[in-house]
Amino acid sequence: MDPSKMAASSLSYEKVVETYKNAAAMATAVTAYAVLARGMARELLPQELRDAALRAVSLLMRGRSGLRAPERRTFVIRRHDEEGDGALFFDARA
Repeated sequence: MDPSKMAASSLSYEKVVETYKNAAAMATAVTAYAVLARGMARELLPQELRDAALRAVSLLMRGRSGLRAPERRTFVIRRHDEEGDGALFFDARA
């Protein structure tokens, strides 16, 4: 084999390994910041504000991933049992 090709491929592998290490370090840093932010939010923000922020983030993520909101369905019950307690609905079927 040509030594120059081996040296070039060795440099190529080194570059790939270095890129992988940088990506892993970045992912670790992002995860650490997310955990830190979540812990601070639990201590400092009221539950209602945290819920609203979580809904907003989930909507943003859903919009980026192409997922749609779950389909809502409405059941109309026209008749119930004659006993008056409303426990059984004859018209309700899955």
